[in-house]
Amino acid sequence: ADNPEMEASLEHLAEHYRRTGSIADAESFKKQAIAVQGKGLLNLKEYVDKENGFRLRVPNVWSSPSTASSLIALQVPGALAAFASSDMGGGVLVQRLSIPPGRDSSAIYDSMGQTMAAASRGQDVGEVNVVLSGLPARRIMMNTGFGNGILRDWTTVLVAQNQLWVLHVIGPEEAMASPDSPYYRAAQSISDSFAFLDSVLPTIKAQAVAPPAPLQTITGAAGT
Repeated sequence: ADNPEMEASLEHLAEHYRRTGSIADAESFKKQAIAVQGKGLLNLKEYVDKENGFRLRVPNVWSSPSTASSLIALQVPGALAAFASSDMGGGVLVQRLSIPPGRDSSAIYDSMGQTMAAASRGQDVGEVNVVLSGLPARRIMMNTGFGNGILRDWTTVLVAQNQLWVLHVIGPEEAMASPDSPYYRAAQSISDSFAFLDSVLPTIKAQAVAPPAPLQTITGAAGT
């Protein structure tokens, strides 16, 4: 019931009936495709990285770190784990980066949106302070062109003295902007599930730097 191939088949049937003018059948198959997608996104599995000290939950139908080569192949600095949907329209990426000594932590929080927009040729559409594993963090909503559509990346950033942790949760822009959509609910569940293990939590908790109030800035241009 949550198989991506079933979802794709139903989508193809919906498109077929739409093109032949059978609108009622097209809408029926589209609704079935959405239901399959929703089940797949909300049926989560746990991933534990004991070596790097964190765990999180991701959709069961998304590929495991060992096969999510397309994300790792991007050679993202500090990538620790990656998961992706079969159509690459959704994914999760965890990064850990070193922070040079003496770097202003507040400046890191405030510059991440601009840095990401420049790197991805995307658009920072909003920032808000949140918590990650119970610690103060910053979430940046980034829109980036992907094929004929736009992806939205919930980038949650946490500064802990000499290291920067980044959790990316990615999905279609329209779905990620709607609280009623399975993608939005899955993204929230994934973000809420991220937790540092007891082996590293005390150290990170002692070093965590709270972000300042988010800047109201818009940078870049999605898909340009």
